[in-house]
Order: sequence, then structure tokens, then C-alpha cells
Amino acid sequence: MIGAQVFDSDGAIIFAHSHPAGWWHSALMPRKIVSHAKPGYSPFDENGNLMSDQEIAEQAAAHERELDAEEQRFRAAYPTGRDAATRAITWATESGLRPAPFDDVAAALGAQDVFVEDVFHELLLVLGITRA
Repeated sequence: MIGAQVFDSDGAIIFAHSHPAGWWHSALMPRKIVSHAKPGYSPFDENGNLMSDQEIAEQAAAHERELDAEEQRFRAAYPTGRDAATRAITWATESGLRPAPFDDVAAALGAQDVFVEDVFHELLLVLGITRA
């Protein structure tokens, strides 16, 4: 069994189960998932005045640092890329599939695209799930 919880086509949490390995999970395009929880700041001050270019740049830089920190926490909970590829290949093999080589699976788990559904579809293909 494999599935995905999709976040507005921007990212997805992957979950899968096989026997005897049990559950594994990962995330596709985690930076975009994190950005849903930490949207950017308004370029206006508390009085509704447009901030200076320097203030906006400082605020944007602070926001990027916050996103970086949150993304690291998220990746610790939901391994991606090479960190998740071994579990994904084990799942596929135990499910009777023929997964692609490790580097291809790792690349699919770390891929970026406009729509996460396309990334998930490519992941399914490299894990050995093809159209009937």
C-alpha cells in the first residue's frame, strides 16, 4: 500500500506499508509544504505604511531563515531523497515490484516540479508501479 497526502499540489507526504518492513514515510517538495505553515510577511508596518526596500529585504531574509529552520525540522520527521530511498526500495521489493536503481529512486524522492502530483507519478514509476 502506498498513498500521498497532497497539500494544494505544492507538496505531499508519502506513506507506505509492506511486510515485514512495516511503515515508511517521506515528503515530496517539503519546502513548499513548510511555506504553507509559515507564509511570508506583509510589506507594511503596523500603521499600514509601505516599509522601505531595506526593511522588506531584511524581513524577507528573516523569513527565509525561518523557512530553512522549519524545513530542517520537517525533513528530520519526513526523510527525503537519498535518506528515504532505501526504505522505498525495500517497500517496492517486498511488494513484489521491480524498483529502479537507488540513484533513480533517490532523485524521484528529491524532485521538484510545478505540481507535486507529477512528482508522485514519477516516484510510482521508479518504484515499479506501471499502468495496467
